[in-house]
Amino acid sequence: MSTLLLESSRIVSVERLIDTVWPDKPPTTARGQIQICVSSLRSTLAMHGIDATIHTKQPGYQIEVDPTKLDLLMFERAVAAGRKAASGGRLTDAAQSFAEALSLWHGEPFAGIPSPILQAAAASLLERRIAAIEEYIDLRMRLHQHQETVGELVDLVERYPLRERLRAQLMLALFRCDRRADALEVYRDGRRILIDDLGLEPGEQLRLMEKGILSDDPDLRIGTGIGGGPRSGPVQVPRMLPIAQSDMTGHAGLIEAMRERLLSDASATGVPMVAISGRGGVGKTSLATHVAHALSDAFPDGQLYANMHGVNAEPAAPADVIGRFLRAMGVLAINLPEQLDERAEMFRTCVADRRILVVLDNCSDENQVRPILPATAGCAVILTSRHRLSGLSGAYPVEVDVLGLDHALELLGKMLGRDRIHAEESAAISLVRFCGGLPLALRVAGARLVARPHWAVSDLVDRLSDERRRLSELAHGGLDVRANLALSYRALSPPAQRLFRLLSQASSADFGGWICAPLMDCDPMTAGDLLDELVEARLVEVEHGRGSRARFRLHDLVRAYAREQLEAGETEAERLATARRLVGAWLFLAERAHRAEYGGDHTVIHGEAPRWRLAESVLDKVIADSLAWYDTERLGLLAAVRLAAEMGLDDACWDLALASVTLFENRRYFGDWRTTHELALEVTARSGNRRGRAAMLSSLGSLALFEQRHDDARPLLTEATQLFGDIGEDHGYALALRMLAFLDRITGKADAAMRGFEDALGRLRDAGDHVAEAHVMSNIAQLHLEAGDREAAAHDLKLALAAAERANARRVHAQVLCRLGDLHLTLSELNEAERAFQDALDLVLVLQDRVGEAHAKHGLASVALRRGRHAEAEAMLSAAAALAAQLNEDFIEARISLTIAEFHQDRGQREQALRAAFRAQELFLGLHADTWYERAVALVRTIEQAALEAVPPLAGTGRDALSNGAGQTRADLVDPPAAASGEHLAGQATART
Repeated sequence: MSTLLLESSRIVSVERLIDTVWPDKPPTTARGQIQICVSSLRSTLAMHGIDATIHTKQPGYQIEVDPTKLDLLMFERAVAAGRKAASGGRLTDAAQSFAEALSLWHGEPFAGIPSPILQAAAASLLERRIAAIEEYIDLRMRLHQHQETVGELVDLVERYPLRERLRAQLMLALFRCDRRADALEVYRDGRRILIDDLGLEPGEQLRLMEKGILSDDPDLRIGTGIGGGPRSGPVQVPRMLPIAQSDMTGHAGLIEAMRERLLSDASATGVPMVAISGRGGVGKTSLATHVAHALSDAFPDGQLYANMHGVNAEPAAPADVIGRFLRAMGVLAINLPEQLDERAEMFRTCVADRRILVVLDNCSDENQVRPILPATAGCAVILTSRHRLSGLSGAYPVEVDVLGLDHALELLGKMLGRDRIHAEESAAISLVRFCGGLPLALRVAGARLVARPHWAVSDLVDRLSDERRRLSELAHGGLDVRANLALSYRALSPPAQRLFRLLSQASSADFGGWICAPLMDCDPMTAGDLLDELVEARLVEVEHGRGSRARFRLHDLVRAYAREQLEAGETEAERLATARRLVGAWLFLAERAHRAEYGGDHTVIHGEAPRWRLAESVLDKVIADSLAWYDTERLGLLAAVRLAAEMGLDDACWDLALASVTLFENRRYFGDWRTTHELALEVTARSGNRRGRAAMLSSLGSLALFEQRHDDARPLLTEATQLFGDIGEDHGYALALRMLAFLDRITGKADAAMRGFEDALGRLRDAGDHVAEAHVMSNIAQLHLEAGDREAAAHDLKLALAAAERANARRVHAQVLCRLGDLHLTLSELNEAERAFQDALDLVLVLQDRVGEAHAKHGLASVALRRGRHAEAEAMLSAAAALAAQLNEDFIEARISLTIAEFHQDRGQREQALRAAFRAQELFLGLHADTWYERAVALVRTIEQAALEAVPPLAGTGRDALSNGAGQTRADLVDPPAAASGEHLAGQATART
């Protein structure tokens, strides 16, 4: 029965009842005996008319009792009522409730029942009774009944000599009865007992009480008890907020959202709470204090503030913070409980039914915060942390980021004066850029300029331009960006600190999470956990995306700090090893991306630099779309090439630069192509790496062809073939020779071109380079076509298609299809031509090959024009011309212009036809495409002749005028030659070594 009553209204399992009755070895009939006992209890309750019912509920029994008939429930209710009355300042009512609660006790609970479970429960009940006694006495002390409590306290201290709170209460009562000596004797007795029995000195509460009595502290005579309830008389209103920044700038939207949240109606138990997060120095504290001051009138009972020192080596202890808050609200230090949970209960009691705003600044985590949170509506809480406190249920997240340019300039204007900023606007913008929009850095910079009125803004900008000393320049007075970052860094685990240092070697603007594994030389899961730690510490920011597509970045000032730590924490050998792993990982991925794009190691050679293999699961996610991966990682590839050059990794440098040409070709990043290759050319020259030097010369020659710098291309390609020949690199030799042959072809040296292509073809077949083979066959076909041998050209193109299919190189396949379509057009095989161009278009649209799209649409337009479908031809020509213009592809633009001229001529629109023909003529001239130039010249003559023939014979002067007019039209309509980009089939995968 006792066990059931202890758990009134809750189910007690049969097993627990058995353990209670037979703690050691229950009989085999235990379950049956329990059932008999329960049945007997039911009969007894019914016989005596007791309002209690025992229900059978799996896995045991449940007793339902009228709460007014069970002493334990009545005790708990009376204590709760007393505490509520005390928190509301109704001390007499509170004391009455506690007296009623204690009057329900009659002797020891479960006396005479030898059950360990019940005896443990009895000890718990007695503890609750003694705690209630202590609270009751505390209330009586606050009601100035100290004389009446002395005798009772003497008995209690004698019965419970180790209860320090009771002893402190007796000391206080004696002190208030002017019995100081007796009070100090009580302390000495307690100290002796504690030392003798436990080997412990008295706790803080007793020591503070002794100190107060010895010094005759007047606060001890005020009507307050040991338990720390509020002082009698006027309630103390805490105003603990720090000074708000008068130049608060930006974040208007966040401020309004916080205001609405903090002033919203809370539920009966909910507390409006805002959790501000952001990197160090971003202005979290400024935002929190600004909002807190703005809302102070809405919380008339006070504003509490504490710096939680969350990023320090020793964060603020919640018990200490609660102690400060309680003292601010009028609780004496000697009255504070020692245990955290007791202090938290006292704090919640003191703020209940009051409108108080609590600001906890710089929190470390949720566990530090939870004990300090109010529990009742009417209060509100603002939290700040470098971490996202996502574990706090109901907290409204507010993410603070750096200031944009306009707000950053506004902040500087408030510090320095708007006139000073306007006078040096360009320098001010540079200052914002060097500070990365970080408010702390901007405030330091502003403070330095205020302190040095003779400085121009540009003077500080010059100092900040050197990244190695930037953090040293961003310190002034108590403001220090480096020190702020150090707090976050020191709080990291040692492995996370190392990853943070090493990330500074990957110096691209943003990065994928995959680079962390090679940096740390560990598995992806471990690397991901370390990266998560850096993100949580706000040293690394999530730029965009999720999962494997997530992109991360280091703020410029954070990166500068990471570099400092790298130089201090990593040896030169360690930095070199890290660079090898990182560049090796880039090589591994770029190599795989190229293979995915071209069906293997076609049109490229590789060096012997070690690769750092990523897990296949990671690899599949990273390069599921190879060109998209190249696009995403462009800046990372450039940074990796620079890193390899800086660290003297010559083989890795040229290999990675060459592997990146897949991106440079397809996206027309010619500046990147040149920069990476010139870096690699320099490092291979220093190291004497002839193979790498030859590869870079060959690729730079291809770039020159792309840019129509034919005079530059030939010496580069010639030197490359010589170097490859000297070292016996047959594949590289064939690739460079192929490009020399292409140069000969487009400059009208057909015989030399054929010899070069045929020489390269055999070598490429020996190397198994099917893509380069397809391009060579395609170019041979063009030579045959230009020579009038259409049958040979058709045969060559079929071989080119077969080679592209063997390589599974879809982009090359599409290029050959366009060539084949051109051939069918010359043979007037319009159905076959249309099919070839349409198949090519279908492929390039999937591949997002916009140059190929322009060629295919031009081909389809030509077919439509030949069939007299002018509307269709015009639409296709317009689309192709727009693409060519966007891509700066002069060769295809020239061909499209030629077809447009034919289109207008076909419709009798001679002026438009001449305009387009002149454009084609000029473009082909600039491209040194002699054969095509002659075609354009011939078309111009044909159009002019047709115009002359349209003039009547007697109108001679008119004929002369028309001829002169045509010349004038040519002069007026031709644009200056644009930078040439090259022929479609000279591009893409052909433009390599």
